[in-house]
Amino acid sequence: MRRSMMSAAMLTVCAGSAFAGPLVPERVLPDAKWVLHVDVEAIVNSNIGRMLLNGEMGAKIRAEVSEEMVREMGIDPLKDLRGVTIFGHSEEETQALVLFSATNAIDAPLARLFEIVPNYSAIREGERVVHTWRDEEETVYAYAAPGAAAGERVVLLSGNIDELRRGILRLEVGGAEVAPALKGHTPAPGSFFFVSAEQVPGLIGDDNHASAFLRYAQSVVLDVGEHGNELRATARVTASGAEDATTMLHVVQGMMALGRMAASSEPEMQPLLKIADGCRVNTDGAALVLSLSLDFATITQVIHEIEEHEQAEEPDAADAEDEAIREDLKKLDKIGKPAKKREAD
Repeated sequence: MRRSMMSAAMLTVCAGSAFAGPLVPERVLPDAKWVLHVDVEAIVNSNIGRMLLNGEMGAKIRAEVSEEMVREMGIDPLKDLRGVTIFGHSEEETQALVLFSATNAIDAPLARLFEIVPNYSAIREGERVVHTWRDEEETVYAYAAPGAAAGERVVLLSGNIDELRRGILRLEVGGAEVAPALKGHTPAPGSFFFVSAEQVPGLIGDDNHASAFLRYAQSVVLDVGEHGNELRATARVTASGAEDATTMLHVVQGMMALGRMAASSEPEMQPLLKIADGCRVNTDGAALVLSLSLDFATITQVIHEIEEHEQAEEPDAADAEDEAIREDLKKLDKIGKPAKKREAD
C-alpha cells in the first residue's frame, strides 16, 4: 500500500494539467486525523514549478515517468492526472485512503486492469465495481467514479476494503462535517503542498532525532506555496504547552547554528546559506512557528551556483555512487531522444 500511495503522490507532483486540484474537504473522511494534499495546477503555474518541471532534470524525470506509464497503462500522467489527497484516521498504513482526480482517459486502463495488474479480481458492491490486486505483500482496493467537473474521474485507493467503502460513501453523499485535521487549517492562496496532522505522536514509529523532536508535538501543519514572486513555506508545530514549544525552539535554533557552521566551511554547501537567510523561527504561545520566504531570483541563483560547483569538480573526485548516478542520467537522456538521434550517438 505504501508503494501505491507514494506512486500516486509522485506521479501527481510530476504531472502537468490544465485542471485545478484544490483540496476538497467534502471528500475527506470526517474522522481523518492527518491529511496530505498536492495541488497540481498551482505547481505547474508557479515559477518554481516551471523551473523544476521544464528544466533539464525535470525533463528527464517527466520523460521516464511518462514513457513508463504510457507503456504499462496507456495513460500519460503528464496530461491525465490532476491532484492527490492522502488521509487517514490512524497510524495504520492499510487504513489510509489515497484520492486522486484524473481525466476520463483513465477509463481505458481501468477497463484493462485484468491484463495490466497481476492477481487482479473485481468485487461487486451493488452496482459498483471495486478493483483489487496484490501489491507485493498487501492487497490494494480501488474504486473509480465520475467527479464533479466535466470529464473528471475520482479514484480511491486503500489497503482496507472497509475504509474504501467509507470513502465511496463520502464521495457519494458528502457532508458538511470537517475532519479534525482540517478544522481551522486550510491551504493558503497559492499553496501547492499542504499537510495537517493531529495526534502526531501516534503517527511516529521510528526512533530517530526527527521523531524524538516531534514527540513534543500535538499537531503539525505545513503549507508550501508561491505568493507573488516568492516561495513561501510555513510550519506550525503545536506542543502541549509554552514550555515544550520553547524547548523545541532551542533545539531548532541549535540545529540551524550547526548547519550554518557546516555550510560555511564546505564550498559546495555555501549556496545553501542564502536559503538559511530566508528562514525564521519563533514561538506563538504553545506553538513553534517556522517560516521560509525566498524570492525566485534567489532560488535561481542558488541552483546556478550549485550547478557551477558541480561542473567545477574533477571527475575523479566523485565516488562510485556519483558515477552510478551519472550513468543513470545518461540513460534517461537517451530515452528522451528520437530514435535516429540515439542511433547517431
